[in-house]
Amino acid sequence: MCFSATASFGAGIVLVAAGSVAMVKAKTPSQRVFAAIPLLFAVQQLAEGFVWLGLTYPEYRAGLQFATFTFLIFAQIVWTLWIPFSLLLLEEDALRKTILRILLGAGVTLSVYHVWGLMAHPITSQVLDCHIFYDVEYLRPYKLYSGFAYGIASIVPCFFSSVKRMWWLGAAFLLSYIATQIIYTTYVISVWCFFAALLSTIVIFILQSMNKNRFATS
Repeated sequence: MCFSATASFGAGIVLVAAGSVAMVKAKTPSQRVFAAIPLLFAVQQLAEGFVWLGLTYPEYRAGLQFATFTFLIFAQIVWTLWIPFSLLLLEEDALRKTILRILLGAGVTLSVYHVWGLMAHPITSQVLDCHIFYDVEYLRPYKLYSGFAYGIASIVPCFFSSVKRMWWLGAAFLLSYIATQIIYTTYVISVWCFFAALLSTIVIFILQSMNKNRFATS
């Protein structure tokens, strides 16, 4: 499967629409934080669209570095914070809250490491075999460990949430992450974020289920 600016911009537009629907379905402040996930993925995919343009057309080259950093900030920093934080806000069970706080702490630690890495080391992007390869220098020696830690912070929280059907989101993220690691090993950052972005539309169904149950018991 080949990717392109068209695919990234198209995904971004779809996610803006999905995120708007999710925000309408959200009924509480904590639900709105969770509902923002597709919208944040939309920003990320639109940023990658501009990465494609910068790598493909000389007239867009000036914005390439900014677009690359914007994409990586979302890919490496935002998700390890936003996902456990948004699930923590939704959680009502005391034990699960404690677990989600621990996972959020892991996400904060990992995000701090990524902030340091992005600021202290050179970051480049290039098109290889119809995919974008992000050369994140600081991750090279710890690729396996950082990938595992990333999954712990951004995927595992979905399996500890008591919210009905939240595991759908976790399972979708996990299976796509494993498949991407196997099939697109060199391009995991770009390809998994693309699939995860589209899968984030599951947020709509989770919110719908949450509020259906909420109103049924009220």
